[in-house]
Amino acid sequence: MKSADARHETDPQEQTSTLRLIWPQWQGAGQEMVGQLLPEAPLDRARRGYALGARFLEAMLPEHDGPTEVVPVPQEESGSTGGIESREQILASLDAAQEILSRHGDAPRILTLGGECSVSVVPFTELARRHGEDLAVVWIDAHPDVDTPETGYDGYHAMAVSAIVGQGDPEILDRLRRRWIPRGWPWPGCTTASRTPSPTSTSGV
Repeated sequence: MKSADARHETDPQEQTSTLRLIWPQWQGAGQEMVGQLLPEAPLDRARRGYALGARFLEAMLPEHDGPTEVVPVPQEESGSTGGIESREQILASLDAAQEILSRHGDAPRILTLGGECSVSVVPFTELARRHGEDLAVVWIDAHPDVDTPETGYDGYHAMAVSAIVGQGDPEILDRLRRRWIPRGWPWPGCTTASRTPSPTSTSGV
């Protein structure tokens, strides 16, 4: 009989075949939302808490024998352009993440440690490229993240699911390798018939 410790040991094969992607992006967390969540902290420090969180998660995990990559994230931020706050920095990080994943195309698993919600976009669209309709996404969040630049809230974190399914900023969508086409939307806030996000804004955190 296996001991309790043995039952919880990580499979060595799983460790070596998993890409651990550290993505400390914080610019996608809109100033409006962060200001509501942490009004007692200076805004510039509160927003960078997402980057600290990514490093904290990395430190908590057991040692990893597989590949580990860190997505370089610009230190600056910018105003709202085309309905997306810090759009230039988000595009730069997106390109860097795409380049990393292209070098690890044989990794069957991607463990992403972020960062705000939008760091999920590139890994999920990469998995959609590899697996097509065999991919299923379970999105657990306080809201469905189906905003777009047209819905009035410019925090890119709230547009993550929209980008994954091919809705939103045209330049961002053009840079993604694939979009995920779900067979249905089993949650409120999205329409099953059209398979596209509803126009309901999710900015009210």
